[in-house]
Amino acid sequence: MQETSAIEHEETLTPRQGEVLDAVLALLVEGRDALTMTAVARRASCSKETLYKWFGDRDGLLTATVKWQASQVRAGNYDRQKLDAAALRESLERFAVNWLGVISSPTSIALNQVAVAHASSAKSNLGGIVLANGRFAIGERLKPLLEAARTAGLIDFEDAEEAFRTFFGLVGRDIQIRLLLGDRLEMTEAGIARDAARATRQFFALYGAKTDTGGERRAEINAREGNDNAGLLRSRRRSESHQGQEGRHHRLWLAGACPCAQPAGRRRARTSRRPARPARPRAKKAEGRGLKVMTVAEGGVGRPHHDG
Repeated sequence: MQETSAIEHEETLTPRQGEVLDAVLALLVEGRDALTMTAVARRASCSKETLYKWFGDRDGLLTATVKWQASQVRAGNYDRQKLDAAALRESLERFAVNWLGVISSPTSIALNQVAVAHASSAKSNLGGIVLANGRFAIGERLKPLLEAARTAGLIDFEDAEEAFRTFFGLVGRDIQIRLLLGDRLEMTEAGIARDAARATRQFFALYGAKTDTGGERRAEINAREGNDNAGLLRSRRRSESHQGQEGRHHRLWLAGACPCAQPAGRRRARTSRRPARPARPRAKKAEGRGLKVMTVAEGGVGRPHHDG
């Protein structure tokens, strides 16, 4: 049964333990397929008892070696509370540069070639060790960055694993399989940087928020809201002004002073002449002519008659 390994994280490695893991990688590069504890002890100039104490057994030694190699792939430091588009782009590019540098190194190529050979022949569990502590562990390092970027509204995706696999594929393309099959690709620092930047741009094209991101997006929203509020305020003022004019018009109309209450020409004509004399009662006018108005009760019919 495998003992609990003292090497759980790369931060706990001592310089001497790092030398042992470098010896393991060197043996893999040299094509020492049948990696044994005796061969490692001889190359690292240490006893097998020390190896068993530090790493437990052969699988523990291989696991620590894979972790040691994969520890170089990181997304860099970032502030989750202040993450913006520039910081996200820089972190993704750094991750891509680190990963391309690792998979194109002779030690990584040799390690993966042996892992593939062992996985196909069931010689050891190296394939599972590389998968669990390499690809899967790297994914768990990058996913928190992707999720933080989604929270900040910088990118949009439904599943973090799917988003990571997409970015992983954009970065690696066919580089790793070609290297494993013996293609001698020229992986320069400048070329790796260009590939990392290209993969990051493509990832943003696929998963970038449909609207502008980061502070620029917030500034645009604030500006648009300000313009909308200003437009609403102008519309409200126009409405209030229109209502005020209608109110004044209604009061003038009730008072008979509204110009539109009567035809303008007739109203000006009437106001230009002297006022009309008040009409006198018809009964008084009839009495003035010597007539008497008889009511129905007096035997009349309501029409004036002469007295004689």
